Amino acid sequence: MNNTIDVLVIVDAERALATGNLGAHVLLADSTGQNSSTWGAELTTTCHNGQTINWRVEAVSPSSAVAIVKFTGQAINTEVIAPNKQTSGSNNPFWTSEVETRTCANYQYSIVLDLDGKQMTFDPFINVVS
Repeated sequence: MNNTIDVLVIVDAERALATGNLGAHVLLADSTGQNSSTWGAELTTTCHNGQTINWRVEAVSPSSAVAIVKFTGQAINTEVIAPNKQTSGSNNPFWTSEVETRTCANYQYSIVLDLDGKQMTFDPFINVVS
């Protein structure tokens, strides 16, 4: 088992802003390689207690400015994850958190993105298994 899971958020910022619908114009993928992880706007990343998850965002168009602003939701409120922004040693900042829970369950969280100055949100999941 790899101790680190990477999650990539790919955003078509121009279409999300034009339609007001981020969920229809975001794709997530993770590095777990597990069949139980699903790709799409509501990615479910399967993980274990003690693993680290890293999140990074990229825009489809290089002319679009996108950034992760913060995380909210159930997984944050119950302190299963507490993502922190990491900037040192990287041209592209990312967010990271250790999974900390003794309860195996599915937890929803929200990622707030800044798209060219406008904040928009979508709600993926982590599934903590034993």
